[in-house]
Amino acid sequence: MAPASGRAVAPASGRAVAQLASAVVPGPIDVETERSTTPGCRGIAHLNNAGAALATQATLDAVVGHLRREAAQGGYEALPRSPIDWWR
Repeated sequence: MAPASGRAVAPASGRAVAQLASAVVPGPIDVETERSTTPGCRGIAHLNNAGAALATQATLDAVVGHLRREAAQGGYEALPRSPIDWWR
């Protein structure tokens, strides 16, 4: 099925699916631990998370680190160093 844009979406490779599946939490989530690692939870009660939740510090570090690699090396050169290599 094509998305609303009308462009076809390439299916995820088996490797990408396996990497994503390994990131799934196998049991109950410790809410207090997750809140303690999420900078946005320190000052507010974030209730508007229908589209996106607050990012944890680990997520922020990964995204900012990747953006810095892109700025220094270019997007194509930074991609192979991404934690999840979606395109291979």
